[in-house]
Amino acid sequence: MIGIDVSWITEQLDDCFPNSNSLFYISDLNNRIIYSKDTSFLNQTLNELYTSEKDSSTGSLLVSRDGITYHVWQQIVNNDIVLTLLVPVQYYNTQVWGQLKMLIWVTILIIAIGLGISAYFSLYITRPIKQLSQHMEQPELTAIQPYKANDEIGALYQSFNAMVEKQELLISEIYDYSEEQKQLRFQVLQSQINPHFLFNTLDTIYWKA
Repeated sequence: MIGIDVSWITEQLDDCFPNSNSLFYISDLNNRIIYSKDTSFLNQTLNELYTSEKDSSTGSLLVSRDGITYHVWQQIVNNDIVLTLLVPVQYYNTQVWGQLKMLIWVTILIIAIGLGISAYFSLYITRPIKQLSQHMEQPELTAIQPYKANDEIGALYQSFNAMVEKQELLISEIYDYSEEQKQLRFQVLQSQINPHFLFNTLDTIYWKA
């Protein structure tokens, strides 16, 4: 294991934590370092190199060296070796707050987009209904311009126009029936007046005679 070149791990580490001064170690189960970018740390333990402490807020393990405090992550692989990653607390906090701020802004943006979409669909649904309601309040009820969409609102517009068409037809029939009734009444009155007029004429002739 010691003879295997694992420097690519530090390259990946530098890509994941740029400018963070993060450190990576491989140690055995006795906590002896068998790989380190700094070869002077080989065969030493983390306890010999770093001062350990507990994070009061999270309870996680922290180690310190040369005035720098590190967060510690360890993972046992194949029950043979231990992978240890040290990330400076200051860099970690900066990244966490940066990610948290980004998450907050993304959440606000998503909420704003959701509200905008909700407002658009609300207007899309309520606007034609409001137009139909205002059209129905007019003194003279006439057909409204058909709604373009073939949805429930479009069906409502079609039903309204069909109702107006039937109403106009019914009014026209009532008007024709009323005119016919007037003509019949006039004819009845005329038939009543004509005999009475003839009787008066004959009576006048009789008296003249």
